Parts: sequence; C-alpha cells; structure tokens
Amino acid sequence: MSLHDVIQSDASLVFANASDFGETATYKPKLYSEGDARANRTITVVIDRQALEIISEDQQTVAPVWQIEIVNSSTLGISSDELDLGGDVLSFPPRVGETAEDRTITRLLSHDEGMLSVECR
Repeated sequence: MSLHDVIQSDASLVFANASDFGETATYKPKLYSEGDARANRTITVVIDRQALEIISEDQQTVAPVWQIEIVNSSTLGISSDELDLGGDVLSFPPRVGETAEDRTITRLLSHDEGMLSVECR
C-alpha cells in the first residue's frame, strides 16, 4: 500500500467516520452530453452548516452555504480530478434531521492527497 493510499484510508477512517461526525450524502456527478453517464454514489462527508452568506452588493440578498469535507478518492468520496464545479451535485439534509436536498458544488476551497473541502449552495 502506497503512502497515498494510506492517507486516503486515514482520511476516511478518521475524518469522515460515520460513527463520529460523518454523514451520508449522495454524490450526483454531472452527466456529459456525449453520453458518459457517471453514476450517482453514496459517500460519507462532514458537513459544516454555516449561517447565511450575503450575495449582493446591497447586502439585502442572502443564501445558505455549506462547507463539506470529503475524502479525495473516487471510491471513498470524490477525487479532485473528477470534480465538476457548478455541474456536480451533493444531496444532503440542509439541517440535521431534515430530508436531503440537492445542492450544487460551487467551489473547491482546498484539497490535498487526503481530503477535499468544497462549498455547496
């Protein structure tokens, strides 16, 4: 097992552990027009449910934003090279205990060999 594999495994076992703070989400990759249908899959993520964010210059328009930590792996989470910002969707509950809703992955905030941090709106 390479160091890369060990880092991904540790990220999955430690940071995205469903027994601790990890939650189930559904990753819904964008379907490409050429017919390359990438399949939806269930993954474990850590969700930071932030307050509303101001999205207009007049400071009157606000929108919810979520920061999601995901294992950087195409089998354990989402790999950074498959991520399609603005096209891919994560389905998760906006608040703990609510029904899952689709949210677009809008930004890649940071990533390394183990984890991705993305923003959903």
